[in-house]
Amino acid sequence: MEHYGNTAATFMSNLALADEQGAAMAYMSAIAVEEKQLWDYNRNARRQVQLAAIYPSEGTLVADHPYVVLRAPWVDDAKRRAAAAFLAYLQAPERQERFRAEGYRDDEGRGGPELTTAWGTLPAGPSIILPAPSPEALAEVEGSWKDVRKRARVLMVLDVSGSMSGTKIDLMRRGASAGLRLFLDDDELGIWAFSSQRTEIAPIGAVGPRRDALDGSIGRLIATGGTRLYDSTYEAARELSAHVDPHRITAVVVLTDGVNTDGNGDIVERAKAFAVVWERVVKSAADVTDHVRHGLKAGPYEFRNPPIDTA
Repeated sequence: MEHYGNTAATFMSNLALADEQGAAMAYMSAIAVEEKQLWDYNRNARRQVQLAAIYPSEGTLVADHPYVVLRAPWVDDAKRRAAAAFLAYLQAPERQERFRAEGYRDDEGRGGPELTTAWGTLPAGPSIILPAPSPEALAEVEGSWKDVRKRARVLMVLDVSGSMSGTKIDLMRRGASAGLRLFLDDDELGIWAFSSQRTEIAPIGAVGPRRDALDGSIGRLIATGGTRLYDSTYEAARELSAHVDPHRITAVVVLTDGVNTDGNGDIVERAKAFAVVWERVVKSAADVTDHVRHGLKAGPYEFRNPPIDTA
């Protein structure tokens, strides 16, 4: 497993960018996507390398989206009739034909005239349809994620400027502390804090033996001074780009509430050349925790190591 993302759309977007640079074949060799996504991708006139669908002989899962009318006190006879009428509308031949024309299959699994090998798909579709996994099986898969994902190498950059005083710094401390619990013992984490200057709170290293110390360091942060946001972000990106581990999810996570008031105002564009940088405006402790969780489940996931321009 080379890349990670929240959905297949993340991969398709990055694959398209690689294709534009003539590097599609170097980006990935296989990806699990819906047939419709592949069809849309191949129909873009700019594609240099098109995709070919493979329908596993063992069977294929279907993205099933059931049409369900809820059994609830507020669902009266009029709503049920409306729901039935809408379902009949969707199932009418002319609507099903429109679905097929857009690269979907109809409610009986039949594709339209454009769902062809010319666009990388098989008109007949998969020969074997697998049943949907049970809730228990899905829970097991989700629970095993921590054991199979790439380990993380993260530099957390925390805004402790004066504008963070009061509730904001408290929310950030609590959120970052809760986010710390999402890291595995062999994940690597470093923490910087910045206001008018940048300070290293903890160097990048394994979380496990330092978990309590890291948590304590977060809890002692206080807010004061200006906001050296762009320079601190740039320096963090340079720090990670100098020590890239291709076997780890590598990222800078910036937790901040405001705009840059110190340093180079154009520094973000340079930082983007070196790393994926997650920047989160602090709104709540849960917001921060969700942001760290998002990082460990790897939404933006790639880290590149181009030459560093120090000009």
